[in-house]
Amino acid sequence: MENHYQSNNPQAEFERLRQEQKRKNRKKIIIILCCVIVFFTGIAALVFSVMKNSDAYTAAEYYIMHDPQINKETGGIKELGAFPSGNINTVNGHGKALLTIDVKGIKKDVKLTMYLEKHSGGEWKVLEVSEE
Repeated sequence: MENHYQSNNPQAEFERLRQEQKRKNRKKIIIILCCVIVFFTGIAALVFSVMKNSDAYTAAEYYIMHDPQINKETGGIKELGAFPSGNINTVNGHGKALLTIDVKGIKKDVKLTMYLEKHSGGEWKVLEVSEE
């Protein structure tokens, strides 16, 4: 068998190959990490989008914007936070929701946790509001 490669320093060649393999492995890890980050960012954006477009969130938003006590405490509402959290469960037209929403006010920001319910054929009703 013929040897196509001859090196004057096999130890240096081995080290060069080892470093090259490390670089390739780093590239693979970076690509995988980027894919994982993009995937989870997409999932989070989808969840937030679905939540913000729900009837429960719309009812909570309306309540916040029109509640005199919240307006007084915040000094007026500038906007609601971009990332609400919580859960919304509906079965056969009945629903329960627990939402946490950041409220950015002119004088003060508050974080509200709201409990809502919906009965079959009805609208979402805010039953409880607490400040964290």
